Parts: sequence; C-alpha cells; structure tokens
Amino acid sequence: MLRAHPDLNGIACVSATGGPTLAQVLKSPEFQERIGKLVIVAFDDLEETKRAIDEGIIAATMVQRPVQMGVLTVQWAYDILTGKAKPPFQNIDTGVTVVTKENLNSYTK
Repeated sequence: MLRAHPDLNGIACVSATGGPTLAQVLKSPEFQERIGKLVIVAFDDLEETKRAIDEGIIAATMVQRPVQMGVLTVQWAYDILTGKAKPPFQNIDTGVTVVTKENLNSYTK
C-alpha cells in the first residue's frame, strides 16, 4: 500500500494488530522517511502500540472501555435474572478514549 500510494498521508487501523504492524513497517529502511509524515490512528492499546506512540510513529489510538462493558453486562444480567428490569437491547456506546503522546501515561480505560 505504501509503495502503491507514496502520497498517502494517513491510515486508520481497524484492528488491534494494525498499528503495531504498520509501525514495524515504517521502521524498515525503505519507509523510515515516512515516520512523522504518515499520520497513523491505531485501535486498542497493545504495548507495541503504546511504544510506537511514544516513539512518534503512531499519532493516536482509540481505546475501548472494557470496564464499562463489564459493568453493563453484569448489571443487565442481574436485572434480567431477577426480573428487576429488561434493559434496552440496542447498540450501546460505552465510549472510547483517544490516547496520544500527551496522555499516554495518564489515560484510564
């Protein structure tokens, strides 16, 4: 993709492995000059992704909120099992945290 589109200026990764893989590619001699020029937004906070953010290779990553997902799951299971309530079955946005170099050491899930 980088060879076919040398003028590409940004990539959004849609899986947890996309960011670390792309960071590894950019570290190769062929593409090192693209570091800092190609804006990469990754997904999830694998250690490799966080390291690439710290190194300035990845600009940001979108981090899910698994704690909130777990809280809702347990609460809704309890409500259903006890007949207390029937939660709405719809798409629920539990939010994301945008992690950048500025908040890399202070963000919470």
